[in-house]
Amino acid sequence: FPSHDRWSYKLLSMFREEIQERISWLLGATLFLVTVAVTPLFTLDPINLPKMWVLSGLAFAIGAVLLTQFKVLFTREHWKYIIPASLVFGFMVLAMLFSSTNLSQQLFGVSGRNTGLITYFCFGTIFIASALALNVKSIKPIMIGSTAALGLNALYGLVQALGKDPQKWSNPYAPVIGTLGNPNFV
Repeated sequence: FPSHDRWSYKLLSMFREEIQERISWLLGATLFLVTVAVTPLFTLDPINLPKMWVLSGLAFAIGAVLLTQFKVLFTREHWKYIIPASLVFGFMVLAMLFSSTNLSQQLFGVSGRNTGLITYFCFGTIFIASALALNVKSIKPIMIGSTAALGLNALYGLVQALGKDPQKWSNPYAPVIGTLGNPNFV
């Protein structure tokens, strides 16, 4: 390689490491915030709706960071991640176009679930970002996010098990639901 090409490659890989670090911290924050986000005093659906909005905001931020590396993102070596995610999204768009269900429900999902096209687009973005940006060096933010979410849920579950939950949830299943809204998930 001419010296110019080696310099360009080194600059590109350094910039890519910076982007990988930024994405890994955003992924760790997403893991934590989506897990613990609840709004019992502000929304009709205090569990799923805030999780969907946090997921959407952070996934779009991750997507924006990915797009700063447009040339690197769409190189041949990354097609194995981008093509399957794009195909799934494309099939979902086709299903939306040919379905008789109203557009709002298709975009946002059924009330109480919020698993519509927007949510799955966010999952696809997170899949691509995770596949491209995570490596042994960048796993620390993911570990921090998951440990913090687990710890907070364990503490909140303990408070619920002791009957000291400040929020009176309408839950017929079990007293311990954590921030996930379902005792089976906790």
